[in-house]
Amino acid sequence: MNDLLQQYKFTLKRIKEAQVTASDEDRKLLGGMASDVQYAIDWISLGGRPGNRRGVERRSVYQNTRYIDPSVFEKVFAATEPEPERELDTWSQLMIEDAMSTLTERERELFVMRKVNMMSYGEIAKLCRIHRQSAKDAVERAEKKIRKQVQESLFCNAG
Repeated sequence: MNDLLQQYKFTLKRIKEAQVTASDEDRKLLGGMASDVQYAIDWISLGGRPGNRRGVERRSVYQNTRYIDPSVFEKVFAATEPEPERELDTWSQLMIEDAMSTLTERERELFVMRKVNMMSYGEIAKLCRIHRQSAKDAVERAEKKIRKQVQESLFCNAG
């Protein structure tokens, strides 16, 4: 960081030297450049925005407060409200087991994470240490297998 600061200071010195012999029009341009470079030097030296009397960690509660539209919270909480749990009868459980019987262990695991636990593909990928696209492909493949099994299985169609 010190090297960068030294380079900025050297650049500022060169700009000020150029201002001495420059025309009026060029002096305005060089003055703007000098102002920008000085701002960068101040920012690096202070470790924060120049002109602030307090660092970000020492600001008052009013300066740190961010206002959010309350309707955003309503949407979030409405989406996360749990549905009332229903008991599945034995026949429904057998149909689900039959439909999922065609899945590999990995597909079943990822499918349950996505559809039952409502996890995003990014969360699944991070948890399983795989790429996001791999998680998405596996869940889609599982959905196709389940759809096919439901359509073709006599057991699922008997209900």
